[in-house]
Amino acid sequence: MSFVDGLCETISGDPRFVADYEAILRQSIMGGAGFADGHALEEEVLRRLLQSATIFAQSEEAEWRQLAYRISVGSLAYSDTLAGIRSASRLILARLGNYPAIKFAFKGETEPRTLTEGVFYEILGRQLDNTVRIGERSAVLTDMQRAVWDALASGSSLALSAPTSAGKSFVFLAYIEQLKRMRPNANLVYLVPSRALISQVATDLRSASLDKAFDVTTVPIPAAPTVLGTPIYVLTPERLQVLFHTAPGLKFDVAIVDEAHLIGEGSRGVVLHSVLQDLQRRHPEVQFLFSSPQVRDPAVFGTVVGREGVKVVKTKDSPVAQNIILLNRRAGDDKKIEMLLWRDGNKTPLAEIDAAIPIYNSHDGLVYLSWALGNVSQSLVYAVGPAACEDIAFKIKELSRDPAVAELVLSSGPDERSVQVRKELTAFAKEAVHPSYVLAETVEGGVGFHYGRIPPLLRNAVESAFADGHLNYIVCTSTLLQGVNLPARNVFMQNPHKGEENPIEPVDFWNLAGRAGRLGKDFQGNVFLVDYDEWDSSPLSGPKDEPIKPSLEVALTDTSAELLEYIAATDRPSGESPHLEAAFSKLLRDHRQGQLDDTFDRVSGLSPQTRASITSALAIADNQIGLKVETLAASPQISGYRQQELYDYMIEKIGKKGPDYLIPLHPSAGWKDALDKLRPVFARVHKYLELKSGQHHRYWAPLALRWMRGEPLPMIIEEAIRYHKSQGKNRSSRTVIREVLTDVESSLRFKYVNMLGCYGAVLKEALIATGHASHIVRIPSLTLYLELGAASQTMIQFIGLGLSRHTAHILSGLTINRDMDLGAARRFLSQLTPETAGLSPYVAGELRRVLQNV
Repeated sequence: MSFVDGLCETISGDPRFVADYEAILRQSIMGGAGFADGHALEEEVLRRLLQSATIFAQSEEAEWRQLAYRISVGSLAYSDTLAGIRSASRLILARLGNYPAIKFAFKGETEPRTLTEGVFYEILGRQLDNTVRIGERSAVLTDMQRAVWDALASGSSLALSAPTSAGKSFVFLAYIEQLKRMRPNANLVYLVPSRALISQVATDLRSASLDKAFDVTTVPIPAAPTVLGTPIYVLTPERLQVLFHTAPGLKFDVAIVDEAHLIGEGSRGVVLHSVLQDLQRRHPEVQFLFSSPQVRDPAVFGTVVGREGVKVVKTKDSPVAQNIILLNRRAGDDKKIEMLLWRDGNKTPLAEIDAAIPIYNSHDGLVYLSWALGNVSQSLVYAVGPAACEDIAFKIKELSRDPAVAELVLSSGPDERSVQVRKELTAFAKEAVHPSYVLAETVEGGVGFHYGRIPPLLRNAVESAFADGHLNYIVCTSTLLQGVNLPARNVFMQNPHKGEENPIEPVDFWNLAGRAGRLGKDFQGNVFLVDYDEWDSSPLSGPKDEPIKPSLEVALTDTSAELLEYIAATDRPSGESPHLEAAFSKLLRDHRQGQLDDTFDRVSGLSPQTRASITSALAIADNQIGLKVETLAASPQISGYRQQELYDYMIEKIGKKGPDYLIPLHPSAGWKDALDKLRPVFARVHKYLELKSGQHHRYWAPLALRWMRGEPLPMIIEEAIRYHKSQGKNRSSRTVIREVLTDVESSLRFKYVNMLGCYGAVLKEALIATGHASHIVRIPSLTLYLELGAASQTMIQFIGLGLSRHTAHILSGLTINRDMDLGAARRFLSQLTPETAGLSPYVAGELRRVLQNV
């Protein structure tokens, strides 16, 4: 233990310090949560606390640094009445390297010369040490960000683990901008875990450089360099696989991997594992930048790609503190709620809340307490699934209209600008989804909701309205766990689950809790837990970090018996065991390409016996699967057995009926002709890949065709509503809308992208094998069209330039040219005037943002 840490331990164990710290902590928390505390601290108490904090701030241990931060920001409440508070707080925050808090606390003021000479130069020196140049501007980084910057500038691969809102993205964006200024033709890919994050990261990248130093694309199509150099790709791992399949020679100089810990999540973890190794094999010197929330050993990411010497930066410091506050309904009294502060297992009573109406269950408690405690500042409410999101948002909105409770909350109401934004957002929700979409009603009351199936432009509009202070609440699902940037003063949770079935685990809980407190707007955030003792899990008692075990490693070591059984079984339908199927598919490709030993060598805990057994099983499977490795690689999540069976069927049919029998038409062909050719395609993938029969293709083929033809969601949803009515089904519009959004996002754009991609790749090999290679050019790119929701080249180019599908559809309606190339698309957009094009405000706003980069 260092001298400083020993001193910190001595101070923190002193009963007088404990009493003083409890007093300032309670006062800070109660004031931040909207509760008055009339007990002012004496000057002598504040002096002792600040002296202690100057010592705590010199430690490298997160525990002591957190005490220093709490004391520093808590004492600022007295800065107008007691001399020296501001100077002491500035020094403490500078020693902590927390420049966002300094900027917020002192409104960007420079260090006053009234500080003593030693303090002034210490603060200035720390600031200069943490200042870097980015293009023509400078930025002051936190200590963590400075360590990351130095590692990246040296060209090292890096594994970064830090709490939510610690500023990971900022330093990565700054490095990317600096690199592209120095090397415009460097190839960069930014991997994100979900489509929900693609538009956010792409927007952040485009905004990072005010003078437009580089291009950004989100479409998995090889892009030629422009005058700005090569574009930066922002892709999911699945989209990168598509890009690799279409561009065999493409390699990247830098790969940024956001939310890298998801390499441990099921089949998608195997996909991420696979693309990381593909990146390394295509270019052994690629620089990897792994970013994740708190994980125990970030070096595991480097091991996956053979970089055992990867530079690791790990911190527990967060520039914003979180208060864990328990809200418990009192037994026997439906209007009493106890409010307690949780700290390392200890519970300290804070207040008692008198509810205006009886609260009979925990769900009602979540709704009421979110409204009652969250309305004085912006709040996030965590919900399990889209239906719960909509339900909770609607009920919070309704509470504000209830005269029995609304008068108990002191609120001036929204200002004129917020009222206008809410009206525009209401209109846009109806335009982008459907006139009956419940979001259109809730946002008018200041309550938004957020889940991954909402169209990106609308989701971004909700996020922007919240970020600008025009919405008081966002009710959201686990999209928050995948890096969506939505911080707020308060976060409310009640028995949270990840998905419908799995109670939340500690690391995911702390990831969510880290959303409480807005960097640069708050010193601290509140995490309110409703009826915590009744939760299905106890995340507070678990660690804040977790060991990460890649999903492929889990399959090879923890479930090797199941994997061997899966490899041996030739009759398993695709999608039945996604994790095992993805692992089998990757390992079979590695076996074919002579890379299996390399993959095995990077797996810890793999016994020689298991290694030999899997190698033998793969050799047997390989003898039964005759498809080329390029075909198997095009569908990395689908079993080779299923692909082989589809191939055998195609060979037979081509021999009997000719190649045209199997080739679908382009979605832009006549509706009836295109549908008549598409229905059998869906029937075939159901039969030969999923091993199921029935009439499912009669629903999915028309839905897919509408989506690929670029039809707007309101039309697709209205057709579904009419269909259910014609079938005599009594289903609410809210339910049908939610189901269609799910069908599009979860099924068409994920499941069927994979299956139709498999169909096209297998058909290509079958055509070559039967002497019909000239027909390959007639196979439409159904996977791309399904993924983007567009089949015309004009719409695809618009989307590639950064427009959402919704806006691309509207703008493509302004021209009869459906076949623009990139240059024509740029020229067309640059000639548009948003004000005169008859566009809604959000569509016009998106066009303006894109025009800045065209």
